[in-house]
Amino acid sequence: ITQGRDKENAYSNSLFRLFIWRDMIFEFSQHWPIVGFSFGKPFRSPSLEIMYQASGEWKRDGWIEPHNSYLNMLYRMGILGVALISFLIWQFCRMVKSFIVLKSSLGILLCSILINWSVAANFLPILELPYNAIPFWALWGVTLGYLKELKDKGRCL
Repeated sequence: ITQGRDKENAYSNSLFRLFIWRDMIFEFSQHWPIVGFSFGKPFRSPSLEIMYQASGEWKRDGWIEPHNSYLNMLYRMGILGVALISFLIWQFCRMVKSFIVLKSSLGILLCSILINWSVAANFLPILELPYNAIPFWALWGVTLGYLKELKDKGRCL
């Protein structure tokens, strides 16, 4: 009986993602698309195809999920994606700062959950698939609504 994770599968999974990410960044840096690559354009990882790691449905379909929401946004939305990610980070930092100033432990807790999901988005498709994206963006909206409510209460007092 073995305990824990199989080291060979973990190593292979790590390399698989690193090669995909490297190929995405390389292709993006070659073209610098303003609005990104079309969603109809399949992403094919030359590194994985050379190593015969992209067999089966990946070779047939040519679509490989990068398992990195930020790189996927950059790749599919281009320079506008960079602007969107930058805006979201700026908005989030403002939100955290406001909760700290208002000394709201609930607001900080809500932000810490969003931070957890934002970090996970580096390794999983969190921001684009419905079963993760809907709760994430709903929590984002709830957190903004809670902040607005706190600010409105502060003005009334």
